[in-house]
Amino acid sequence: MPTLRSPREITVGVSVSLSGKFRFQAEQALRGIKLWIKVVNQQGGIYLEDRAQSLPVQLIVYDDRSKTEPAKNNVVRLLKEDRVDLLFGTYSTVLTLAVAPIAEGYKKILWNHGGASDAICKQGWHYLVCVLSPASSYLRSLPSYLVKNDPQSYRITCLRASSGTFAAHVADGLTEAAKFYGLSVRQVPFTSPIKDAREIVKTLTDHPDLLVAIGSFQDDVKIVRHCSAIKTIVTVAAGVAAFGQDLGPRAEGIIGPSQWEPGVHYSALRGPNSEWFSSYFKKNFGVPP
Repeated sequence: MPTLRSPREITVGVSVSLSGKFRFQAEQALRGIKLWIKVVNQQGGIYLEDRAQSLPVQLIVYDDRSKTEPAKNNVVRLLKEDRVDLLFGTYSTVLTLAVAPIAEGYKKILWNHGGASDAICKQGWHYLVCVLSPASSYLRSLPSYLVKNDPQSYRITCLRASSGTFAAHVADGLTEAAKFYGLSVRQVPFTSPIKDAREIVKTLTDHPDLLVAIGSFQDDVKIVRHCSAIKTIVTVAAGVAAFGQDLGPRAEGIIGPSQWEPGVHYSALRGPNSEWFSSYFKKNFGVPP
C-alpha cells in the first residue's frame, strides 16, 4: 500500500453518479461500498503489516452527475488534493473509460466495479482491476436458453444505443452466440437518450419473436412501455430493482442479465456469502440489494 496521507486513517475515494441517468445503479454501488467500510471499521479497520496496526477507513464521495468531465475532475481531486489511499471506480463504461487514464497517469490502482465494456480491458492499462463480467458475455447464454425452451426459429431484433461501446459489445456477443445455434440477430442502432420510443418501435416492421433492448436504464424502460405486442423482451435494465418499480406488472416476464443473484448458493472463497450480504444490506438500507 502507498504512503498514507494520515497515520490515523485509510481514505477511500469514489466519484459516483448521485444524479443523472446512472443514479439508479450508482446508488446501489455506493451502498455496497459504504456497507464494506462499515463492516471493516466494526472489525477494527484494515491491518497494515508494515505498521503492525489496523487503521479505520474513511470514505470521500463526489457526485459526477453521470457526466465525463465532472468524473475526470473528481478523480483528479481525489488523487491530487485528497491523496486517497484507495480509488474506487465510477459507474458505467463511458465514465470508467474517461477516468481510467487519469489513474494510470498517477500510477494508482482503479478498482473498477461499474464499467463492463470489453473496450476497458483492451487499452493495455496496468493500474486497472475489473470485477464485472465483460459486456460481450451479458447475453451469450440467451440463444441456448431460447433453443432449449422452444426450438423454433427465432427472429431476433436488437435495439441498441449507437453511442459508446457497451451496447455494441453486448449486441455483438449476442449475435456471435446466436450464429452458433443457427439464429440471426438484426441490430438496430438508436440515439440515446430516447425522446420518443414510439418512433423507434414503429421501425420494427418485421414483428420479431424476441426483442432485445440495450440502452440506458431510462431507454430500456421507455421501449418496454411501447412494445406490448412483442411476446418476449430482453433488456439489460431488467436486472435493476427500479425496473420493476417503474414498470409494475409490465416488468413481469422480461428477461435480463445479472452479475449477482442472492438465490445462487456457493461457498465463499473469501469474505461473506450471499445470504449474509443480502440480509445485512437490507438491515442497513431498508431494501434488498
